[in-house]
Amino acid sequence: SFYKGNISAGIGLYTIPTVSATYAHPFTNGIIEGMASGDFIRAYEDNSDRWNTRFGFNFTYWSDIEGEVAPGTQFNVNGDYGTTSFKFFASDNPEEKRTLNYGKFEADIKNDFGKNFLFGFNLTNSVANISQEEFKENNLRLKGETLLKLSAVNVGLSVDYRNHSIKNLLGDNSGKDFFLIRPTAGLFFTKLIKGTVGWTFSRGAGETYNALYASVAIKLDKNITLFGEYAPTAEFMSPGNFVVKNNYYNVDSIGSIYWEKSNALTASVKYEFDKYFQIDGGLKYFTSDAFPYFGPSSDSGKFDLQYADMKNISPFANFLFYLGPSGELYSSVELSDVHDADGNQIPYLPAFKLNAAYSYKFENGLTSIARLDYQSNRYADIENNVSIGNYFDLGFSFIYSFQPNLDLTLDINNILNQKNYYWNGYKEVPINII
Repeated sequence: SFYKGNISAGIGLYTIPTVSATYAHPFTNGIIEGMASGDFIRAYEDNSDRWNTRFGFNFTYWSDIEGEVAPGTQFNVNGDYGTTSFKFFASDNPEEKRTLNYGKFEADIKNDFGKNFLFGFNLTNSVANISQEEFKENNLRLKGETLLKLSAVNVGLSVDYRNHSIKNLLGDNSGKDFFLIRPTAGLFFTKLIKGTVGWTFSRGAGETYNALYASVAIKLDKNITLFGEYAPTAEFMSPGNFVVKNNYYNVDSIGSIYWEKSNALTASVKYEFDKYFQIDGGLKYFTSDAFPYFGPSSDSGKFDLQYADMKNISPFANFLFYLGPSGELYSSVELSDVHDADGNQIPYLPAFKLNAAYSYKFENGLTSIARLDYQSNRYADIENNVSIGNYFDLGFSFIYSFQPNLDLTLDINNILNQKNYYWNGYKEVPINII
């Protein structure tokens, strides 16, 4: 059976309440979707209460692959907008309130089925503002990719344009832009080996960055694929990008943020065995002489961007096992050597991360899920004098189906009641049962 939508609601020790709803209307060659969610978290520390709302939509249409007009072309329009409201409860003024509003609108068209020509074009407009502060931004991004398949070579072109309009206490920073173009040529050495070379040119914030691009993919057999990519590039970000990640970021401190990711290299191997399991892993590496990170601010309870000359070496592995009657297991592991030129660990970046989830479905209609989110010790300053410890969140979910369209759920988060911190001073929710 296909259900067009669902509604869920719950209450917990600290989450009072949480609600969400989705709706989907499929039609010939397309689908329309809508979603909404909201929750209120009562205070577990003085002034730590917060509420969140989110609304979104999605429209997708794809033309017939065998059709006469744009065969195999997919059109998509989507967007979301929401609010999170909270207080700086770890500051000298713990009742200071911030209401952050942010969202995006996105439209794209792509065709991956053309015999000789593939393309993809995307427009994204992101917005962010804070009700109580002099901060508002509007960021436009246009991306395009094309690939022309010739008899001996594939010719590709990638283009990326971004424009920032940022208003904060620094003034009006409208018109800050970034442009990147990357032409490539791809060769098939055999049916199982493909190589691509190109050149990346970018210009932003008055800086020019050029670098070689190269990639190779080797299919050893039907189960094993090797991939390598050398893709140094420049990054162009805004205060909105950082305040969404760290809600306590001091948005008044800076305008557009430009930095370079040099010597960026990824090498990986992927192994698939029928539908039973999939494993991929490898190594990521890059250096930067001005890597942005969150550091302490003179404005109590807030964080400023600071910059480090650093390197990042990260072995990683992802596991997905379909164990049949024994359940399903997903896990990701990442080790990171993230240190600056003086050997200090970059603040808020752990040396080890682990995410895992195991689910099992009983014959009586009960499904159980065990989850683990772990990050090793992190520091709040570049001198590594202030430690915020490990992050350890063990949780369980139980879902019981009374009938095909009615479920009862029980979620237990942070069951060991650990004192977890993402950001210095801001304790996360303790054990919570919903």
